[in-house]
Amino acid sequence: MRVETLSTAIVVPPQRAVEAPRSIVDQLARRSVFALLGRITRGSITIFDGDECFVFGSPDAPLGVTITVLDPSVYRSILFDGSLGAGEAYMRGLWTCHDLVVLARILARNLDTLDAM
Repeated sequence: MRVETLSTAIVVPPQRAVEAPRSIVDQLARRSVFALLGRITRGSITIFDGDECFVFGSPDAPLGVTITVLDPSVYRSILFDGSLGAGEAYMRGLWTCHDLVVLARILARNLDTLDAM
């Protein structure tokens, strides 16, 4: 799978998400988390979830990170428990990120808009 964003090509990471069934709660949580991530203006976060790819923020930003969702319950953890839930979900192996430091920098630069998280 290949996703074109302006002049930058993004290739799916080698580790693929297992297609776990999504509960209605997970679907609603994903929608809510994506609405919050849609507020990002400084940096770029690309999320691979199964066969889908979502880009939040500015694709041509100097700071960019790729996240792979391995279990749909990660959205519920993030929505209900915020950054603590995201950290615990990472430790449980529900999602991966190619550069956690860059992710933290992007989130810190967007704190004013992500406070609702």
